[in-house]
Amino acid sequence: MARRRSGDGPVMNFIYLVGIFGPMILLAFLFGRHLL
Repeated sequence: MARRRSGDGPVMNFIYLVGIFGPMILLAFLFGRHLL
């Protein structure tokens, strides 16, 4: 990931963030529903 083209900087950043926060939000939603 050292080489960065000017085109796919934001896109890869977005995919990276979704990859991190997606499962966390999903787990929080499932646990919240389960606890309620």
